[in-house]
Amino acid sequence: MTTIIYGDDTAKSREYYLEERNKYSEKIILDGNTLNLTDFLQATSNAGLFGDQKAVFIEDLLSKRKSSKEVDALISHISLTSASLFLYESKELTPTQLKQLKNAEIKHFKIPATVFAFLDALSPQNTKNMLSLFHELLQHEDANFALFMLQRQIRILLALNSVIPGLTRDPVLDSRLRGNDKAISEVKRLAPWQKGKIEKQAKLFSSSQLLTLHESLYQLERKQKTGTLTLALDKAIDFLLVSL
Repeated sequence: MTTIIYGDDTAKSREYYLEERNKYSEKIILDGNTLNLTDFLQATSNAGLFGDQKAVFIEDLLSKRKSSKEVDALISHISLTSASLFLYESKELTPTQLKQLKNAEIKHFKIPATVFAFLDALSPQNTKNMLSLFHELLQHEDANFALFMLQRQIRILLALNSVIPGLTRDPVLDSRLRGNDKAISEVKRLAPWQKGKIEKQAKLFSSSQLLTLHESLYQLERKQKTGTLTLALDKAIDFLLVSL
């Protein structure tokens, strides 16, 4: 039986994948980026201590490798194998990719649309709408996830806004904003329509507002991790949104 685990909610998909992996004492873990047909056939034909088939776990075979004869051959043999096979993909898969393994069990972990509606609503003087969407988000995800997505959105907004490097407490962010290197990894992965939408959102903030917001999120994360946050995280985010 083949199980495909994927989706844009990589935290949950990865958690599920590791839970499944930990269930097996006998397992083989393969890197899909470098996997060849010989290694795959050897892994899926190996028996465990009592003659049972070992579980085989392959990471990022479909989402990070370009189509080729070798990949096509692997997919064909995956469709035929009787081994307990788990494919973990750290990116979204296309319908075409999924159709190639039509008999597989699909575990799709998708970020709720409410999360993106909340992030799109971020702007000064939009408090009521932001709070409403934030509390709707909390019905599906926890406050830690909301904080992570907020930090990601602000990084992207900073990269698309004219800022002075060196003013944040994030050395990685600072280094990426220096000179002409403003295309941080999140921006590079944006589709043109997404980038255009976020560029419009970035214009709603001044550089100082974004830097202040980035600093506030940094402090929230630091206090949350050190146990010095005096409020529940969701309440602290509430106050942060109200202050915009």
